[in-house]
Amino acid sequence: MSFTTLSPGSQDPHSHDVVAPRRISVDFNVERLEDVQLIGPPELEGRDFMSPYVWTEAKGRIGILIRAVPKPGSPDTDTGVIWAGWSVDGQRFEMLDQPSILPGPEPHDAGGVEDPTLVVTPDGYLVYYTAVLADHSHGELSYAFGKDLMQLSKSGVALASSKSGATPRRRRSNKPQMGAGGCSTSMRPTTPRGWDWPSARVWPAPGPSSRRPSCRA
Repeated sequence: MSFTTLSPGSQDPHSHDVVAPRRISVDFNVERLEDVQLIGPPELEGRDFMSPYVWTEAKGRIGILIRAVPKPGSPDTDTGVIWAGWSVDGQRFEMLDQPSILPGPEPHDAGGVEDPTLVVTPDGYLVYYTAVLADHSHGELSYAFGKDLMQLSKSGVALASSKSGATPRRRRSNKPQMGAGGCSTSMRPTTPRGWDWPSARVWPAPGPSSRRPSCRA
């Protein structure tokens, strides 16, 4: 794949800068495929896995968050639980004994918890996730915080859903805000401990695609 910049004398009336012609090659080839193992308790092995989020911490330890969903035919009715694990090589992950985030008991996420995204902070871990209502009608961007992934406390809704065609209102709170025209890409949540968004650092790593929350109408 290649891209060519506009050459001098372009017919674009809005172009005032002289840009030399140049071809830029972009290579999207996959170098190799490797199996990834998730080693965990029977409760985890009895589910299917979706939405992995992988990061590398400062000392090299590699973490993973996944959405574990009921297998077809399972009596479980939730749309997912969020499970965490750790690895030293990015291929074999030792998963925790219990999920990090479970659905409920509040109605806004009683239907399931999905699509984890993590930020490492000086005080612990901030996890954004999709909270599915008890009736599975829609989801809302919610978040949890804790000093480790087994002690996450749900902190509420970060970005509430809106009815079709409605423009979300700006709310005064310490949670991420909606701008007048839609989703703001500059979310600045503040925890009760006083942690502020600019101090957070995310450590990306090779492996399953790292994801961030997306805005949905």
